Amino acid sequence: ERDGVIIDYAELSGGEKGLVNLTMCLALHETLTLSKDINLLLLDEVFENLDADNIELVISLIRSLSEGKTVFLISHIQNLPFGNCRVLEVCKNNGQTHYSHL
Repeated sequence: ERDGVIIDYAELSGGEKGLVNLTMCLALHETLTLSKDINLLLLDEVFENLDADNIELVISLIRSLSEGKTVFLISHIQNLPFGNCRVLEVCKNNGQTHYSHL
């Protein structure tokens, strides 16, 4: 809904679709977490197509939902403001994949 008008999913921007998709996935994850005692959260490119304000919103959501969980966050954004984490940088050179701990 935008300005009192219901908007079809197809009419949303890429960033808005990303937020809707992430919201649905996190809701499903929370339901599974409660019923199956899962303590793992795997997120792949959740910041794609988001502006700076929405990136901050998603970071806040991840922080609140990740307490007591192991989080794997795949992103092209460097220096995300998460504490107590390990960063693994993966790159491909001459057809070979290399990684390093930062």
